[in-house]
Amino acid sequence: MVGTISASRWYLPHYFIFLCKKFQLHMLTGAPANSAGGAWSSGWVIQELFLKYLKHFKTYLHASPESLKQPQVPYLFCSRSGITLLTIPPHSSHRLQPLAICVYFPFTSQYNKAMGNWMLSNPGKTVTI
Repeated sequence: MVGTISASRWYLPHYFIFLCKKFQLHMLTGAPANSAGGAWSSGWVIQELFLKYLKHFKTYLHASPESLKQPQVPYLFCSRSGITLLTIPPHSSHRLQPLAICVYFPFTSQYNKAMGNWMLSNPGKTVTI
């Protein structure tokens, strides 16, 4: 999941990345309203998915782009859309990853709890999307 939240607690609808080769709309069944998604065989964010996420971000940002062209590189998309791109190094400690504690840790904890409960209630069944 790619989550976006501001210091003022404003947040965007989620962008889910599924661990498979092809995204299908039914994968978002039951997701929070206005969520979007994509798929990649590793489950990681790649340039193509990041650009799709940025377009999702821009939909809710209401930025005023100077150009309506569809750039292929995320940096160009951001600069043409009035988005300031700031990155934090991946796999760094929670001190550099502010969302790791206040957003992703609670999300992961609840997700793991829900999956544990589901597996106990459905022994022998395979978890699907």
